[in-house]
Amino acid sequence: MKNNLVRKIDARSNLISTVAGTGEQGFSGDGGPAVDAKFHRPHSIQFDAAGENLYICDIGNHRIRIVNLESGSIDTWCGNGKKEKTPDGAKVGKNTPLNGPRALDLAPNGDLWLALREGNVVYRIDHETGQLYHFAGTGEKGLNKEVVEARKAKLSGPKGVAISPDGNYVYLADTESHTVRAIDLTAKKPLMQLIAGTGAKGDGPDSPDPLACEMARLHGVGTDPVNGNLYIGDSEAHKVRVVTGLPGGSSRKSLGAYKTETFQVAGKSCKVTIPEKAAEGNPWIWRCRFYGAFPSVDEALVARGWHIAWIDVGNLFGAPAAMEIFDTFYDEVLAKYSLSKKPIMEGFSRGGLPAANWAIRHPEKVWGLYLDSAVLDIHTWPKRNSSKLYEICLKEYGLTSANAEIWKGPLTNAKALVDGGVPLMIVAGGADPVVPYLENSGLLEKAYRELGGNMTAIVKTGCDHHPHSLYDPTPVVKWALGLE
Repeated sequence: MKNNLVRKIDARSNLISTVAGTGEQGFSGDGGPAVDAKFHRPHSIQFDAAGENLYICDIGNHRIRIVNLESGSIDTWCGNGKKEKTPDGAKVGKNTPLNGPRALDLAPNGDLWLALREGNVVYRIDHETGQLYHFAGTGEKGLNKEVVEARKAKLSGPKGVAISPDGNYVYLADTESHTVRAIDLTAKKPLMQLIAGTGAKGDGPDSPDPLACEMARLHGVGTDPVNGNLYIGDSEAHKVRVVTGLPGGSSRKSLGAYKTETFQVAGKSCKVTIPEKAAEGNPWIWRCRFYGAFPSVDEALVARGWHIAWIDVGNLFGAPAAMEIFDTFYDEVLAKYSLSKKPIMEGFSRGGLPAANWAIRHPEKVWGLYLDSAVLDIHTWPKRNSSKLYEICLKEYGLTSANAEIWKGPLTNAKALVDGGVPLMIVAGGADPVVPYLENSGLLEKAYRELGGNMTAIVKTGCDHHPHSLYDPTPVVKWALGLE
């Protein structure tokens, strides 16, 4: 904010760069490159639902600016620069006034919620019509401790806004009343209620009752995307607080809560987790290593009626022996559980080799390939980490250290995957020292893009090899459910 810049960290390279702003305070640059534009205390940023545009609350200019991430150009999206009241139902545009646009958050349905700090009001911006609707605040500064109709409530400089995972609650960091307020959208007329804070400036005490905890000019709020817990940036107390047990979160059963059958195929241990009610077509995801580890995607899919299958091919490194075992396992689980003929292959870490190699071997039998911090080159792992495992690996491929360089793996067979029509989902840590992204999944990503393959990559900025997967598995689940 005080540098009048918007900056980013590239997850793949871990380098920081400027996205927008010259560093000089002012207003200029609309219609040109964002890096040549001037801002006046940019504060909150938010992407649109498609991830194609970046919105920036340009507080001092009383505007929301928009950056097209592909072209790098900037323009004013809403706001005329005047500190005037925003008419209810007004269209987003350069003639619509915004009095101190401070914070934005994206709702699950694609709408944006906007807190106006100087205006002491909250608006919903409809993503379909492009209209701003007044939802909370009279414009008068104050605090209502009792539950009131949201549009009749007083606010005191809201500087943060966050939406619950189900989209039914809007939380506000009401900075100058030292409280968190919530708009309940489930009521016939949305209601405003006090969630945390006493209204007095202070520091705690931490308590089972959030309403007994004093705070000091809190600036930010954020919701846990899975359970709906509310995190509060208590600025002048120099603390992050959390409120648990709020409505609006989602619940997900653990993998262990579902029936799991164990058996053997080709002398190898196997598991199949069975959903309570199978989805149409009996879809399944094939976990190629580490059944039950970092299971957020598996738990979300089994809850939607997918089977989860696994066979132990440890220390075979995706070599021909593992492929033969996979072929037998595939035939047996299809017959035993009447599963779909095309699973999603799921390769975590060293499971990346068997997952990718079987997809290359049988692209016509694979619905999609999900690789998570995946090993795709034996010369990065296990060679650099374990001489013992590396020797075992070479032996499985019929190689020795003298001719190891002739090994061919997924990175030299990307064309087979693309030509076979195998959609690819990659999740990885950008700072993984064990399985470096740029030497493994990053090379596969590059090859897919160059070959025009169907692929998606999520690289976690600054993340190590662990944790695998995503805490909120929604992006991977949407990808899986959207495959055709």
